[in-house]
Amino acid sequence: MVGSDEGKKPLAQHAHFLQTVAGPAASHVFTLEEGAADRCQTANLGYSAAVSMNRLDEM
Repeated sequence: MVGSDEGKKPLAQHAHFLQTVAGPAASHVFTLEEGAADRCQTANLGYSAAVSMNRLDEM
C-alpha cells in the first residue's frame, strides 16, 4: 500500500517490492479521491484499515 501523493521514491519502492517479492502480493495505491493519498493514509485511516482487513479476509 502506498499513497499516490507520497512522492516518486515511495512509489518506486512500492513497484520494486511488487516485482521482487518471493510470494504472492497485492497492491493498492490510495488516491486523493479516496481521501488517503498522503503518507500512511492519515487523512482517511478508516479506509486504510478497511483495505488492509479486506485483503486479510481474502487470504
